[in-house]
Amino acid sequence: MSELAPHILVIGGANRDITARANQEMIPLAESHIGQVSQTAGGVGRNIAETLARLGQKVTLLSAFGDDEFAHQMMAHLTGLDIDIAPSIRADGQDSDCYLTIHDKDGEQVTAINQMALSDKITPSVITDQAEMIASADFVICDCNLSEASLSEIANIKRKGQLVLDGVSSAKIGRALDILSEVDILKCSRAEALSLVGGDDSTPDKAVVDMMADTGAAHILLSQGASGFCIYRDDEVHQFEAIQTAPETISGAGDCLLAGYIYGLATGRSVKEAGMIARQCAYLSCQSVSAVSDHISLETIKNEI
Repeated sequence: MSELAPHILVIGGANRDITARANQEMIPLAESHIGQVSQTAGGVGRNIAETLARLGQKVTLLSAFGDDEFAHQMMAHLTGLDIDIAPSIRADGQDSDCYLTIHDKDGEQVTAINQMALSDKITPSVITDQAEMIASADFVICDCNLSEASLSEIANIKRKGQLVLDGVSSAKIGRALDILSEVDILKCSRAEALSLVGGDDSTPDKAVVDMMADTGAAHILLSQGASGFCIYRDDEVHQFEAIQTAPETISGAGDCLLAGYIYGLATGRSVKEAGMIARQCAYLSCQSVSAVSDHISLETIKNEI
């Protein structure tokens, strides 16, 4: 890794992903379905950090880990990727956070349940203790698993670099409403955006983004699921179609999308070039049962850069 690589700090969740996928058409959820169940490492912040490390970036992760065997495996894996997890919190005697998803036979998510109590341990005082590191990073990437108070504390720190935010879910993105004017890059889904600004399924994407801009968000990566994604920046619109595939799972694809985009910007690429890298990273994620595919690397995205 080059010593001149930008320093990227990621602050957010790390958890156990339990993913279930049905083998056949699903009938009412009260019934049992034959399928496959896998257990892998996940968490929005953790996924973003791993993707960036696989792309050769210098990454520090501030997260909260439990004290079970799975947490120790996650930490060892991250350390093996040269991710600095030293600032992270270790919660003695507590199990890892968990994200449980159910997917249909086509790999599309049907429902999910998250248990992210450990993220609450990343308190405003923890953020204050790491203020110098936050201030000096080239990019600070946060997810909305953090509390509203902790997000506000991060936004209030005078930073050298850009503040990037992942909305996580419709239920959690509202935690960032008061700091959107401080956010340099916002990644969210259409549903997450609508939960902030109103509107319904008939509202055009451009109208949604315009309403988001009124909240202070000026550089938005709007995920549109299987249709692809849009990037809005400086009144310019860049539309990217998704690479069509039969996904193993879509869990983690949005995290890899954002990480690929930040990699592109961090290495001096244009918005369009960074978007193409993001597209490839999301595609590779969909090809894997794990949220972050082992195949994400500089070699596998070389045609995009």
